[in-house]
Amino acid sequence: MFNTVSDMFTKGNIASLNKAMLHSSYWAQSGAKLYTPTQQNQCWLSWLANTGMLSFELIEQVEQTNRSLVMANALVDIEGHSSNSDHLASFLIGFDIEHNGSNIKSISLNVDPARLCQVLKQEPATLQKWWPKKDPLVLSDLDHQIHANTVHASPSLVLALDKDVSEETLKCLNKWWCIHQQGLLGDIFDCYTTDAVIEQSEYAVQLSLLDYFKHVAQASVSCERAYCQLVDITVSKNTAFVNWRIEADGQHGRTRQSFFSLLKMAKDKVSHQYTILS
Repeated sequence: MFNTVSDMFTKGNIASLNKAMLHSSYWAQSGAKLYTPTQQNQCWLSWLANTGMLSFELIEQVEQTNRSLVMANALVDIEGHSSNSDHLASFLIGFDIEHNGSNIKSISLNVDPARLCQVLKQEPATLQKWWPKKDPLVLSDLDHQIHANTVHASPSLVLALDKDVSEETLKCLNKWWCIHQQGLLGDIFDCYTTDAVIEQSEYAVQLSLLDYFKHVAQASVSCERAYCQLVDITVSKNTAFVNWRIEADGQHGRTRQSFFSLLKMAKDKVSHQYTILS
């Protein structure tokens, strides 16, 4: 089903995507869910009008019976030249597609709007004019006086019934999650290979382990009452797609920030990580 979605971005083929969507199907983007062609077509046409037809460099694609997960670099043709040499004309894009093989139930698009502004050389105000408006959020207050018996979601709990995931992979994913949920920054140098490829949608270059250590540390202290929530995780062999979010107190009250991460593991450590702040 990914080909049907990618054809809209790379060929402008909206008709096939419309045909695959059911009346109850939705397109999710940056906290907004769009239903029916009335909303969806406007969003897709806005993409084509502002980015032109994109081309994709696949980073990873996992196909399951009723789900397709994809991480790619989207290349934008700037002044007739499409180049990914230093990511100046590209941005990370992720797809989580639920389907039954012929019809699509939902499409979750993950892209960093701030990074897209840089690539398109658009002002944030310009992007906001064509970007879907977020659905209202109802966020519960977080009590940091956690009860002693409280159990937080972890990869091993979410994947408890998946017998195809090895014990080594679970240990690696649990350690990776503790870095973000519990702030165990020292584990970065043990959880990742020394030459790990780390890409964050906010940055135009790959990060070293030290750079990533500083990034996580700065992100941890930039907001108050922050709490990491594991939303979903899918594992195929040594590859994991993770949907997660952070709820925290920001300048405008309680906010929620979503992330979409692709992790590739080698020798029980993370060798590649691609994360989109969406």
